[in-house]
Amino acid sequence: MNMYKRTAAVLALQALLMGISVSANTDKLFIRTSADPHSEAWLNPGGNTGCMVPPFASVTLDGSVSEVCLRGLTVDTQYELRVCWPATTPGDFVITTDAEKGLVRVSVNSSGVLSPGRDPILYNHHRYHLILESTLFGVLPYSALPVVGLCLIVLAIALTVIAPAVDGLIVSVGCKEEADEKMDKDTFPKKQAHESSSALPLRNRKKN
Repeated sequence: MNMYKRTAAVLALQALLMGISVSANTDKLFIRTSADPHSEAWLNPGGNTGCMVPPFASVTLDGSVSEVCLRGLTVDTQYELRVCWPATTPGDFVITTDAEKGLVRVSVNSSGVLSPGRDPILYNHHRYHLILESTLFGVLPYSALPVVGLCLIVLAIALTVIAPAVDGLIVSVGCKEEADEKMDKDTFPKKQAHESSSALPLRNRKKN
């Protein structure tokens, strides 16, 4: 029955994940800091410089090329940089970093087909969000923790509520089928004996 419990848990998680909608396209880059003297720029405190500072920072940009400074990063730590943009303005994004200057450079080229009558200037104008975020274990952004927690709650409910219910239903169906089979086995010999006893007087009458 453990197989049925695991199946119920997986189905519950799939239902949860299918309900999470994606409102924009995303491209990302992981950067890992080091104690290299050439990386001192983005290891300096952020202060009021207007730069992006962890654990979370977001800035709205537009244009084909943009540069943003990073400050306040920690040595030997991995961060996630991601660009999010609406699907209505498709583009090919490239994220590059300059550790020596402590900069992030984002460049974008329009992709897709220009619809007839659409202004080329608007077509080539891109507005997007650049996000800097600290990561857990170097791979999981902190903003994803609520989703992970929700998944764990759903998994716990699936294992403690849904799985036992499914398990009980399967057991009851199996017991019913087993009882029906046993009843058929018990009924068939009695039926044969009854048919034999009914046919015996008939044969005796024919002899007489």
